[in-house]
Amino acid sequence: MSKTLTDLQKEVYETVKNNGFYIKWNRARNILRRHGSGKLCLTYFIAQEYLIDLSEFDLMHSEISEASEEIRNKDREKAIIELAGLVIRVLCYCENQGFNLEKYIISENKRNKTRKMYHSRIVI
Repeated sequence: MSKTLTDLQKEVYETVKNNGFYIKWNRARNILRRHGSGKLCLTYFIAQEYLIDLSEFDLMHSEISEASEEIRNKDREKAIIELAGLVIRVLCYCENQGFNLEKYIISENKRNKTRKMYHSRIVI
């Protein structure tokens, strides 16, 4: 039986988590949630949540940058490895946030099938 994207999302996240990643960020989130009472603490909590999320997005961006660099170097093998790293980071982020990425991909693809070619843009 082949794995679904949701199965892969869970598996990849567990591997990364078992290797020590997400411990620091999840611990920080839990501390902020426990002690996040009062207006000042709430503002700090929200800011920290954004910083944690942005750190994860920065890591995704770095994978794209590394893939781009490998394309410039004409090394397609290394580029695809970097893209695999990107997908792993996206899957891990979604699992950590409780997002079902597979559901959203299916939904977005369904929506895209109803859109006009090039989304009504003129292509030269």
